This record gives sequence, C-alpha cells and structure tokens, in this order.
Amino acid sequence: MNRNRVEMFMGITMSNVKQDINEFAEFHEIISVSVVSDTTQKGIYGYKALVLYKA
Repeated sequence: MNRNRVEMFMGITMSNVKQDINEFAEFHEIISVSVVSDTTQKGIYGYKALVLYKA
C-alpha cells in the first residue's frame, strides 16, 4: 500500500528552500507544496515549506 508522507524544509531565502525541494523531487513524487514566510515587525527572516509526497 502506498502512503503519503510529509517532509519539512526551512531556509533563509526562498531560493534555498526551492533548491532543497528540487533535490528532494529527484527521488520522490511530490503531490503538493505549501510555503509560508516567517515574519516579524521588521520583515521576513526565513521560509518554511511542507511537501506532501508519495512514499
């Protein structure tokens, strides 16, 4: 039975997160990606992404 799994990625820039997800995608079938920015009153200080993929 195939199960879906979730992996989390974090990075200071969106480019870092994108690169990590692209490397992950070379070995896994990604179903969807959800990205949020970590923010404070002074601005954005990082990004997090949850990737749903087929295990």
